[in-house]
Amino acid sequence: MPAYNARATIRSAVASALGQTHRNIELLLVDDGSTDNTAGIALEFAARDPRLRVIKTPGGLGPAGARNAGIDAATAPRWIAFLDSDDVWSERKLELQLMEAHRTGAGLLFTSYWRISEVGTLAGRPVRVPKSLNAWQSYGNTAIATSTVLLDMNCTGRPTLDGTIGHEDYELWTRLLSQGTPSRGIDQPLMAYRVRKSSVSSQKIPMSKNVWTVLRDRRRLGRFASAWCFASYSSRAIFKHRIHAPRMSTQLTVDPSVLRALALDDHPC
Repeated sequence: MPAYNARATIRSAVASALGQTHRNIELLLVDDGSTDNTAGIALEFAARDPRLRVIKTPGGLGPAGARNAGIDAATAPRWIAFLDSDDVWSERKLELQLMEAHRTGAGLLFTSYWRISEVGTLAGRPVRVPKSLNAWQSYGNTAIATSTVLLDMNCTGRPTLDGTIGHEDYELWTRLLSQGTPSRGIDQPLMAYRVRKSSVSSQKIPMSKNVWTVLRDRRRLGRFASAWCFASYSSRAIFKHRIHAPRMSTQLTVDPSVLRALALDDHPC
């Protein structure tokens, strides 16, 4: 879990990870030079639960560098899952993904997810995902949200995110799938993704440039193939943002564990 000045949301994120029904976990929270009380709040949790380790850096690593620092510090792991400091897991997220991994042999697993506003309001319908993605399908697809991913390093090896490109998560998924890693999507919303105006992913023009760079420079697709995949990716992103735009919805059946975790955002910091 990379974190930077995340005191407003860190409680709900950490609580959702430590509250998993699959209890045998190690949560590595990398505080990347926060100037607020992010580290202090995390240390409160760590004092009560030894499964949480807080790693403090001088800052400047960015999301990719912070995630790499957490992966490097993990104790003899086979499984790596990602959770951003403003997102929330359903309490059965890891349990269900591990069951699916053992059943199918998939090395990259991802799930459907809810979208929530900055203040924790549910946003429209859940974002659905396909049963699987191969490399070619992944190039033009926005289905894989970072905080839904579980990797089996027996299949993938120890992953390293490329900090030289702004869309390092998309680069990693397409890289792993292009190497033949089998994938599996669970079409059940097991994560809540916070839509933030200030988030990196909200910077649409730089993000578009990064997608093009991944397709052309990292995956080395030709111009026609890159253009086709880029158009597919962009149209899916636009559709997702419009159809699932933040608004109140009374038609969702939401895991109560997600709502309990989100309620911690109101805890005084």
